[in-house]
Amino acid sequence: MIGIIYKLKCLETDEFYIGSTFNINERIYKHTNLKQNKMTSKHIIKRNNYKFTILQIIETDNKKSLQLYENLYILIGWKTSKCINNKIAYRTKEIDNFAKKRWKKNNLEKVKESALKSYHRNKEKYICNVTNYNEYYYENNKDIISEKRKQKVKCKYCNAIVNRSGLKRHQNRNICLNNRLNA
Repeated sequence: MIGIIYKLKCLETDEFYIGSTFNINERIYKHTNLKQNKMTSKHIIKRNNYKFTILQIIETDNKKSLQLYENLYILIGWKTSKCINNKIAYRTKEIDNFAKKRWKKNNLEKVKESALKSYHRNKEKYICNVTNYNEYYYENNKDIISEKRKQKVKCKYCNAIVNRSGLKRHQNRNICLNNRLNA
């Protein structure tokens, strides 16, 4: 089959849309039928002052390889900032990450606004100050912390039984220190 990479260019604004197809007539119809056109190309078509250009003809049976060629044209187009494609035809993980970074860079205000909304929805999860977090954690886990502190543990140096909360203090006392030195 013969694949075609094409460009729809607005003659007023110089914006352009890159696409690919195996059936050029069907594709042109989809672009020009504004009721069905859900692509970004509709912005160019609505102005009714555009030029349709075939960029490359490719002999391939594989839609994936045709879309990879289309990706090259889109990526080059993005560098000029006149390309209005907001998605790439075939996405790998690397290309997807690149597209996400590009979108974030171009929509910084939306990203900040979304992060702020998320913060306000989940304030308790976003406690930044360590002191506040420790207080928050302690208030919500008092019983568990209290039980752990009361647990009896065995000193590894002198085999004395002490509360978990007092273990460090015990190990700094002379009785335990002497046992440690003698061992």
